[in-house]
Amino acid sequence: MALLGAPGGPGDVRPRLDVWESVVRRFGWHQPLLADLDGLLFALVTEAPRSGAEGGARDGAAPGCGSAAWLRHVLARVRPHDPGLYATVGGPAHSPEELPRSRAEAVELDRLVASGRLAVDAGTGTGTGTGIGTDADTDASGAVFLEDVWDAVVVERARAAVLRSGSALLGGPLAALEAHDRAHGTCHLVTLAAWLDHFGDPRSAARELRVHPNTLRYRLRRLGEAADLDLSSPRTRLALRLQLAALEDGGAPGGE
Repeated sequence: MALLGAPGGPGDVRPRLDVWESVVRRFGWHQPLLADLDGLLFALVTEAPRSGAEGGARDGAAPGCGSAAWLRHVLARVRPHDPGLYATVGGPAHSPEELPRSRAEAVELDRLVASGRLAVDAGTGTGTGTGIGTDADTDASGAVFLEDVWDAVVVERARAAVLRSGSALLGGPLAALEAHDRAHGTCHLVTLAAWLDHFGDPRSAARELRVHPNTLRYRLRRLGEAADLDLSSPRTRLALRLQLAALEDGGAPGGE
């Protein structure tokens, strides 16, 4: 299922329905499967173009009206003139019983877009802000497909679970690093985040921090003096990055 977004955000769904009905009919979907569910506008699109799908639409419509690929094409055509239109698309539902799951995924993606943690357009500079799963959040069409951003969704779910635990730090070395940053004005947390995001590539990490690679190496030595870190463990690196992502989202030590 696809959640159809339009300017104006939450509120009366009727104006959004009118806009989207006009758009999809103009591109050849003359009997669109659109529905207002709990104040959100959804479209039931097919995974692949249907045989005998409507064709011959105006404005250069693609074949397979009502398919997910067609929706991507439509958005790519209309967004240069109406950038407020976008869609978030849940995973394929292969039976009616799977439709609620696909709908929930579309809603989850829409919330991430609304919060700025997923970009509607690749290259806009918006994203999760965590450095995880944001290299190519979406394509430039304005269609966000679960299959394209599944890694970012996994990270976001884990980050949210860390926040729900009541403390983003939850033991480990970050508490000491965070306390050192507060007491001495150091940049241990942001340095560690950049190092983890570009693990094995110190030059890229230094570029992100806008410092010389030698400055980065000095910071890492100081960081190691402030806390006992074993960055050789992939599990430790993953846990640290998730904690840092939660802190970047406003998690406070001790749940404060």
